[in-house]
Amino acid sequence: MIKKLYFAIIFRFTNWTFNFWQALGLHIIPNHFYQPVPDTRFIPESLWDKKSDMIGIEMNDSMQLQRIQDFKSKFYDEYNQFLITPPPQLD
Repeated sequence: MIKKLYFAIIFRFTNWTFNFWQALGLHIIPNHFYQPVPDTRFIPESLWDKKSDMIGIEMNDSMQLQRIQDFKSKFYDEYNQFLITPPPQLD
């Protein structure tokens, strides 16, 4: 009963404050079995120790590098217009 009440309060609080967190650049998602984002508290550090063989995945490095060059030649002027730093705040 108390656990259910606790989760109900947390759910309402996060829904009520969602826009506040978004404005700070934080995206709140539930930690639930049906959510696609894993609970990183339970991922062991050892997971990152072994390099994956990526069986069944062909990275095709040379083609990927060529793809980057193609994008650069076609879209450089466009994406170079993005600001590296945020613009000054207008009052």
